[in-house]
Amino acid sequence: MNTVSKIISSLGVLACMSTVASAHAEETRAGEWMIRGRIISVQPDESSTISAIGGAAHADNSVVPEVDFTYFITNNIAAELIAAVTKHDVEARGTTLGRVDLGSA
Repeated sequence: MNTVSKIISSLGVLACMSTVASAHAEETRAGEWMIRGRIISVQPDESSTISAIGGAAHADNSVVPEVDFTYFITNNIAAELIAAVTKHDVEARGTTLGRVDLGSA
């Protein structure tokens, strides 16, 4: 995914989050809980060099379900716990050996 796509995707997520937050702003009170389910995209920003065979490591993007629990400390301040797990395949690209599988993270 290129930089422009990442920015547009991030802005879309922020717009959805602010809409949800403003819809709940007047309804939530200190001491209340909120539970939500979402779909998230994890896009690693990797940086590497491989001196022995050349090239660089690359980790793929991942889209996964996520659930979060929010506790309102005051009417306007909350603490949030996010629960999600992603898996990324990692490979070396541009090496003298071609693409080399480095495993997963």
